[in-house]
Amino acid sequence: MVRENPVLFTDGKRSIQKLQQHEFSVEFQTALLAALANSRDGNLFWKEYRNIRDQHNATWSDFLAVILKNRLVWSLEPFVLKQRGQ
Repeated sequence: MVRENPVLFTDGKRSIQKLQQHEFSVEFQTALLAALANSRDGNLFWKEYRNIRDQHNATWSDFLAVILKNRLVWSLEPFVLKQRGQ
């Protein structure tokens, strides 16, 4: 079994505490989680994410806050979002 060692890097503008307190659209969160649940392999790639982001006018902070709240795993290159443990 491969174990993941999650690490969160910030850009120095957004602290973990601020992201944990950041209010975001519940509809954006629901759309991301539904897309992950309905994905064939449990992964959400850039194109799907971008469509959801654009539909909900989500910000970068919104995205990071959803990741933290739901303990999701995200990789930038290649862009992949998934549930922890998948």
